[in-house]
Amino acid sequence: MVAGLEAGVPLWVAVEAAGQAVGGTLGDMLVEVRRRQQVGADPSSATGLLRENEASARMGRALARAGASGASPVQVLAAAADAERGRLRSQAVSTARTAGSLAALPMGLLFLPAFVLVAVVPVVVGSLSSLLGSS
Repeated sequence: MVAGLEAGVPLWVAVEAAGQAVGGTLGDMLVEVRRRQQVGADPSSATGLLRENEASARMGRALARAGASGASPVQVLAAAADAERGRLRSQAVSTARTAGSLAALPMGLLFLPAFVLVAVVPVVVGSLSSLLGSS
């Protein structure tokens, strides 16, 4: 959307094009925003669907302001995209760290019996045999 707006594409056309390109839930919301705008909804109500969702609320507010005032939303949209990419990156790192911790658990469960058999059992057997042998 930012690239289209920077190239001079009208706001609502860029919204629809971005919605079709993105697809999924966000794409459907963007196409719905464009449809609402085409049937005469004011920018605030047209972008209400975007503002309800936490991930797209910033974009919805920027589009509502741009539609009402005519100001360019490019900087706000670029910042919102950067923030969302950072949030997704952080979430992916957190998931990877959790997976690493969970992967160590089965290894521990496999090595614990081996440690008991190799280190603890001989000591216990040796202690018992010396106790029983000296009586």
